[in-house]
Amino acid sequence: MTEEIDEALDPQFFEDLLLKFMFTKEHVRDRAYPHMNLELFDRHENRIILTSIQKHVEKYDTFPSFKDTRLSLMNRDDDACIKHIKKIYDLDATHYDNKHLMDTLEEFIKQKLITNICYDIMEKTQEAELDEIGQSPDSLREALAFSFDVNIGLNVFSKDAEDRMFKQFHEKKHIVPSGITLFDDMIEGGFQNKSLSLFLAECVTKDTKIKVRIKKKK
Repeated sequence: MTEEIDEALDPQFFEDLLLKFMFTKEHVRDRAYPHMNLELFDRHENRIILTSIQKHVEKYDTFPSFKDTRLSLMNRDDDACIKHIKKIYDLDATHYDNKHLMDTLEEFIKQKLITNICYDIMEKTQEAELDEIGQSPDSLREALAFSFDVNIGLNVFSKDAEDRMFKQFHEKKHIVPSGITLFDDMIEGGFQNKSLSLFLAECVTKDTKIKVRIKKKK
């Protein structure tokens, strides 16, 4: 039990876990891979593995499997990395609560991204490269917003979204009456909240007679 606690407190444990999940959990790979760079990893073997992954993606436009990556490392004749990727493959995270583990891994990535950006700003400041710092606030905001949660916003193609939008567009409880009875009858009670109303009319004199047609829905 003590070994498990010490392992979980080791930042390099999360490096290994991140690589394993990128191979085994598609939603982790989709969210994390665009942020991957060598500065995210302290362990030398993990940097070599990431480099191998990036070369494979660049060449084949697809994420490699464990076996593909291991084969690439074997071609490099790098025994240390070959042993390490096997360790990653055998890494057992089932004895951790999945939700808590993912939240901790997400926080680890976020902190590493923020730390790297801060170091980059410091280096550019020391080297008087002030013009290049302009994009740093955007990068920092992006790092702070990093999340594995993809259930943000509304999926307009889902059945639930269709029902919610239909209900919102047809509910009558958010209506603001104009105060003109005849006019409110024409527009079904008044103006609907969060809507845009457009009126077209011609200029007429006070003696012009007009006809108003009112069609009520049954």
